[in-house]
Amino acid sequence: MQANTPNSGTGASEDEWKPEDYRPSKQNINDIKTPKGNEPVPIGEGYATVPARVLKQIDWRSYTSATRKLLTSVFTRRELATHSLTGKSSPAFPGKPAKKRLDPELVNDIVQIVVEKSKVNASLVRKGGGNLHGYADADWANCPVDRRSYTGFYFSMSGGAISWQSKKQSSTALSSSEAEFLCLTSAAKDAVFLRRLMFEVTVKYVGSVVSRILLIHGA
Repeated sequence: MQANTPNSGTGASEDEWKPEDYRPSKQNINDIKTPKGNEPVPIGEGYATVPARVLKQIDWRSYTSATRKLLTSVFTRRELATHSLTGKSSPAFPGKPAKKRLDPELVNDIVQIVVEKSKVNASLVRKGGGNLHGYADADWANCPVDRRSYTGFYFSMSGGAISWQSKKQSSTALSSSEAEFLCLTSAAKDAVFLRRLMFEVTVKYVGSVVSRILLIHGA
């Protein structure tokens, strides 16, 4: 008895046929159309491809934003979380095992197009330059005496911590949202100070403002 399988015309039985025996024809693959605006566009030497829509939306005036968008387009979130540019262990965490290395050919393509479009040095793109990153978080009513919340924030630049604070808030927050807003207000004040300080010491490659302050929930 013949089974109705993709290669049943050859006279193969159901027991003899295996899924890996079936391969779509080249014509079928070519018939698959990519949605308009999502056509993969090669960048750099052509090893990496990025959807045309993403390239059109990139603001090349900020090389940090451009690099981040390209990285998230070329690599998956899991790859970015478990891999690094060098594949070496961080000097800040000597006891922590090193991450795997991202594909250097894909990384080179990203660096090349950012250097060409944003007119910056390749080493600046690879190292993140003078990026100032901030992280902030707050609990809610954690003090057992007056039920005030605690503010915590941390700023890093070029991979090193430059400013941080953990302090009880001066007023009692009536909700967790209010506690978070008070926390972000304190962090933003410090961010403005750090930005002005960097301009005073002539850090020329700092952007118009701190790259971002991430609010960490559930930390």
